[in-house]
Amino acid sequence: MTVNFDMYISPFLSVRQPKSTNHARLLRMETLENRCLLSSDSQAFFGFGSISASFPSDNTQLGFRSNELQSQFDEKFGAGNWKPVIERAIQTWAQYAEINIGLVDDDGSPAGVYGPTRGDSRFGDIRIFGIALSSNVWAEAISEDARSAGTWAGDVIFNTAAEWRNLQDLESAAVHEIGHVLGLGHSDDPNSPMHTHGPSLSSLPTPEDVALLQLLHGARGNDPNESQNGNDEIDRASRIRGDANDGSVSGGFSGDQVWIQFGDLLNTNDVDIFEIQIANEYTGPLAVQIQSSGLSLARLHAELLDRNGNVLDASGMLGSFGGTAAVSLSVTEPQQKLYIRITSTEPMWTAGDYSITVANPTRLANEQHEIAEWTQEVHRWYFESRGNKNGFSYQLRDPLVIDFSDDDSHTDDTSASAVDLQPVFASDLRTVYTTVGAINNHSDIDYYRFRTPDEIGPNSNLLIDLQSLEVNGLIPAIEVLSEDMVEISMEVMTRGYGATQLLLSNVLPNQRYVIRLDAANVASTHQLGNFSLSIEISTELSPNEVFLSGVLSSEKSLVENTLYVARTQLLSFSLFADTLNQAGPIAAQVTFRLFDSERRLVTTTTAPVGDVRSLPGTLLDAGEYYIQISSSFGNTRPQDLNVRLSGKKPSQPIGPLVAPVDEEPLYACENGIGFCYPNGIQTPDSTLVDRGPIISLPPPTAHLIPPPDLWFWGGASGQNKQLPTDVNGDGIISPLDVLLIVNYLNANGSGRYPDQFVGYLDVSDDSFISPLDVILVINQLNLKANL
Repeated sequence: MTVNFDMYISPFLSVRQPKSTNHARLLRMETLENRCLLSSDSQAFFGFGSISASFPSDNTQLGFRSNELQSQFDEKFGAGNWKPVIERAIQTWAQYAEINIGLVDDDGSPAGVYGPTRGDSRFGDIRIFGIALSSNVWAEAISEDARSAGTWAGDVIFNTAAEWRNLQDLESAAVHEIGHVLGLGHSDDPNSPMHTHGPSLSSLPTPEDVALLQLLHGARGNDPNESQNGNDEIDRASRIRGDANDGSVSGGFSGDQVWIQFGDLLNTNDVDIFEIQIANEYTGPLAVQIQSSGLSLARLHAELLDRNGNVLDASGMLGSFGGTAAVSLSVTEPQQKLYIRITSTEPMWTAGDYSITVANPTRLANEQHEIAEWTQEVHRWYFESRGNKNGFSYQLRDPLVIDFSDDDSHTDDTSASAVDLQPVFASDLRTVYTTVGAINNHSDIDYYRFRTPDEIGPNSNLLIDLQSLEVNGLIPAIEVLSEDMVEISMEVMTRGYGATQLLLSNVLPNQRYVIRLDAANVASTHQLGNFSLSIEISTELSPNEVFLSGVLSSEKSLVENTLYVARTQLLSFSLFADTLNQAGPIAAQVTFRLFDSERRLVTTTTAPVGDVRSLPGTLLDAGEYYIQISSSFGNTRPQDLNVRLSGKKPSQPIGPLVAPVDEEPLYACENGIGFCYPNGIQTPDSTLVDRGPIISLPPPTAHLIPPPDLWFWGGASGQNKQLPTDVNGDGIISPLDVLLIVNYLNANGSGRYPDQFVGYLDVSDDSFISPLDVILVINQLNLKANL
């Protein structure tokens, strides 16, 4: 079976680009009748810039399990044979739309680790995992609407225990999943790879699938270098010259520049030719590198030519490649004109952005990694793939602002000087605005202004998504204001782990809004840094689902309920509490804890009363779980509190069935329709929260009030503050506590406690998980045995 999907971010850009022109491309598409539906709450990965994908190594942590994709699929399909199949599934969709998905390295960080949903430098936006799931599930994808799930968004999990018959089975499932990644729901057309169930031998999108994909992302068109006459001949070549701030542009290449130019072939009939002019008195060496790696999966052919179209004798051959190729000349001539010709003969693999780097060979070799990383950042955030053909100059980056993506020099610190955001994408389904920026000193304020479209669908909602671009970095404060500068009340969907999401329901057409950003009142280390801001208007957006609500009082100190999960899936949680009988904030907090059926603590978070705090996503196997919400007030008098636990279910284990099913999901009804839970409720939903726990849960830990930045980034401590050697939080010290740490160390090795909560494994409270923590529990057990 299969599932649904989402995206986002990255390190630092120092090139100074005008904020008001970033991502100015606007695509408009007409509504089409389709048998293929949108994925629910669709916030698709948008086509501007590049999306990245990566394959984590085996033993990468997924919840309390470990990735085993490579070893298991190597055994099933032959060493390495499965990876090109998944790459082909990605390109199957990317070739049809304004989408570029490139492969990047993966450092093995745990799945769902705190970070931005797009552009995290540690791994791809789409991460491909494999673990054993129940035999009726073939793959599971995290819904593309799942920015609330943090870095889980966009990830695909293949079932390594499924009865895969051949690589065609794998390709069918992979194409289905990547379709969900890009915003497509299920089709009722059995010839579509997006058909809900199978078995399906189809891995080719139908015309209806392609039409909807292009409605979401726009159809791929000629790149901006083509202009009116194209650049397919030497006489019409596009000149590479760097950006407009490069003073060396008019004089040609003199050995000091590092120029970056982007391009894109539309089809196998398209030819791109670029001109490089040598400066008047330069005779030194020249290197040219063409790269699709990290930007797309395009496979290209490149040649270095002279003015007459002759292929030059150079050190190295460009030729055909998929990834990176380079060529160099040891001597050039003053005022010489050289030409790069880009073609492709592989229809499916033609589509995709590429970059051309022009530099001195020594500098290109010495700064290879830095230039490649900077190129990906520029392409991801600053390249307008349908509106910018000037290129970029790497040598102009300012080392004084290398840690900030955009130093605006305080040009937008007032509402009167707010940056006007234009849509980067518009269709009858949605309108999207996006930008990146930075709070780069303590007096910096950023104002943005946007207007809703003249025509929008009825019951349209507006979602504002603000994310820090560095882990444990900026905690921005955000206000959304009307045109007359009155603050607008919005639902806080997510707040924590670097993300803030606000939802305004029933937004009207032609309304102007102002967004004010500055640093929150937190520790100085969280007051500066980069951010991404995305705004979407769509009828497909929905508020959080309320999992549990109740009242905490002096008579009722806990709210507890059972969570039933029928099939392995990801859930994100947001916790909120406010007072019933007191206005204004109070010095108190509420804590949410989730236990499994063996009373082991699965995840936890704490929220200050009056504000929301969220967890990025928790992968839950099928079974019973128990929710506990408690409060603590420090030295203040207890108050009655309204508490609410809400969130999203961004993964759904559904078709296509590519092999026989011999096992039913947990809680499956005998009639095969929906799920029948122990309390007698029948529902199509694969999760249910109902009644209190049927076991006695460990008592809540009395936390001290943490600082706001810890609430926002850190969640709960890695040490059980009430009983440090009680690793699973069940109130009992047993060999199971030792085993939990040992299992973690076997899978991940010793190291710093992860950014996300993985259990009370840091017994010593030194921010590391190591054999020392094992010894402390063993010593405690030995002490108890000798008493």
